[in-house]
Amino acid sequence: MLWAAAGIYFNYQFNIQDDWVYVSDNVLSFLRQWLVYFLAYAVPMIFVVINEKKRPAFKSVWFWLILVFAPMVFAFTSVYDILDAFNYGSAELNILQFYHKISYWLTQMLVVLIFSLLIWLLKDKKNLKWYGFDFKNHAVKPYWIMLLIMVIPILLAGQTQGFQSMYPRIKSIMNPNYEPLGMLEYILFELAYGLNFLGIEVFFRGFLVMALVNILGKDAILPMAVFYVSIHFTKPMGECISSFFGGSLLGIISYHTNSIKGGLLVHVGIAWMMEIAGGVGGMFSF
Repeated sequence: MLWAAAGIYFNYQFNIQDDWVYVSDNVLSFLRQWLVYFLAYAVPMIFVVINEKKRPAFKSVWFWLILVFAPMVFAFTSVYDILDAFNYGSAELNILQFYHKISYWLTQMLVVLIFSLLIWLLKDKKNLKWYGFDFKNHAVKPYWIMLLIMVIPILLAGQTQGFQSMYPRIKSIMNPNYEPLGMLEYILFELAYGLNFLGIEVFFRGFLVMALVNILGKDAILPMAVFYVSIHFTKPMGECISSFFGGSLLGIISYHTNSIKGGLLVHVGIAWMMEIAGGVGGMFSF
């Protein structure tokens, strides 16, 4: 928790993600992004191995492969977009920005799904279903209750300027000087935004927890949560802080159920509620 707090402090104090990671050179951005993710993940991982007396993990090849390559794969998805390879005209045109964002989310999802599937086929196929894809016999009522509890805090957060500047996410691609998008594009944008969380849940609550259960047990959860914090460094600080607790909770759920179903429902539900809250802005007062 202290390491997560330190990362949050330094990121927002010195704008590490915006001013240091993101540069014009994609290769350099990738290496710097990998370093941020790796430090966020590796420090608590090594700490729990030593603190919980699980030093045999250091002798596991899979432990080191996951520790190094998981941050690398996610760093790649953070700087890569298939449409970057093409000169598709003015980046300010709303419809082109729309396709750019959609392609980014879909390629990110595909990369992490393929990576986790490859590890599963090589390591865990004989022992468990693909990380988190056990959807049978799990009640969904508790997760609907979680979403209901989150309604008021999200609406309150939606009144803040920082929140409204970030949500709904489609604001980031809309230029008022160009032709607005139609209703179909709005719907497809939100569907793609929600679908992207399938990759997030498989990667963080599925792969990073379940692939290490036979090596670390429950102690795989907190390093995953700190890693999860680091991918929120571009978000409002409140959201970044809350991601540690949300990531930990969803990790605990996936650990005990061997399923990402609940986490996926909660994550997508909260994401869409935040979209709505950002859209309505100051329409509500409490």
